[in-house]
Amino acid sequence: MPEALDGAFLNRRPPAPWAAHDPADSLYRVAREALNRGDYRRAAQLFNDLTQRFPNSAYAYVSTYYEAFSRYRIGTTEELRAADRALQALSGRYAAASNGSRDDTDVNGLLTRIRGALAMRGDSDAEITVKAAARQAVVSAAKNDPSVNVRAEAISYLPRMAGDAGLSALEDVLRTSDDERIQRTAVRALMSSESPRARTSLRGLLERRDASEMLRIQVLEAYTKERSTPDDAAFVRSLYNRADSERMKMAVIAAVARIGGKDNQDWLAGLVKNTSESSQLRSAALQRLSRSDVPIADLDRMYDAADSRSMREQLISALASRKEPEATDKLIDIAKNSTDLEMRRLAINYLSRKNDPRATKLLMELIEK
Repeated sequence: MPEALDGAFLNRRPPAPWAAHDPADSLYRVAREALNRGDYRRAAQLFNDLTQRFPNSAYAYVSTYYEAFSRYRIGTTEELRAADRALQALSGRYAAASNGSRDDTDVNGLLTRIRGALAMRGDSDAEITVKAAARQAVVSAAKNDPSVNVRAEAISYLPRMAGDAGLSALEDVLRTSDDERIQRTAVRALMSSESPRARTSLRGLLERRDASEMLRIQVLEAYTKERSTPDDAAFVRSLYNRADSERMKMAVIAAVARIGGKDNQDWLAGLVKNTSESSQLRSAALQRLSRSDVPIADLDRMYDAADSRSMREQLISALASRKEPEATDKLIDIAKNSTDLEMRRLAINYLSRKNDPRATKLLMELIEK
């Protein structure tokens, strides 16, 4: 978590004096001692005196910070506002201190604390600033935190941000990160957003040839019945003929099946019947379709049009899993009339497991022959 939010910097103390020949050296020492013993009001006044009398001192920067720090510790509304004003000139500066080492202050962190306290007391301007700082901290964590867990948690929050800042950060993450978990989390976060821009970003990613196949498949996996519109489904179907590998086509088939609905069932049925497609793709479409509530009449027609034993086996299995009387009728028809002995045997095998008088009658007839 950024120090600006966790407040660890509040335990720091002013650095030891380092510029013995500086005209403000003795005043800095006195101010530092006052702060270290908890005399915050005197420390604030002394640090203020130093910056007013010696604005070019090597101690001026750190003294301004610790003046604000002391006023924050006092904690009255008047002192908090004075601390806010003191930090204005320092905000965003992280240069090395005059003694050549890294400055030990955290201007933005203290400023966030001060404005947070003011916001709790009804200061609307401070509230706006605090919220902006918090959003920036989340964006920074999503992009840069060394912990994958922290990054993933921050990424999950981004879609809830007001405005486009969160979506912009998600787009940056997808463009720059090669961590598979981070990419999956960012894709799910975009998919959860109600913003049209999020939909556009996902579609743009699917159409990018420079995006890895794995990332594009992860985007397709984010399309579900609950989160997809008819327009989304039409777009996903349109990707099939543009897919540059059989693996991508398989992912499109899976996404279309997950979204479901009549249009998608019809599309899958058309793919099953399309003899110009590979048997693997047709089989995948049939497997997905057979798990849906596709009408029995469609399964019937697909069986009659099937041109391979493997596809007919899948269709018989799909018919056997259905409870409608029409499914049993088709199995009986296959058992009686198929010219493929293996298909007849398979249909009879499934019929023997059904608690249906017609199936029982057929089996008795076969036994008596």
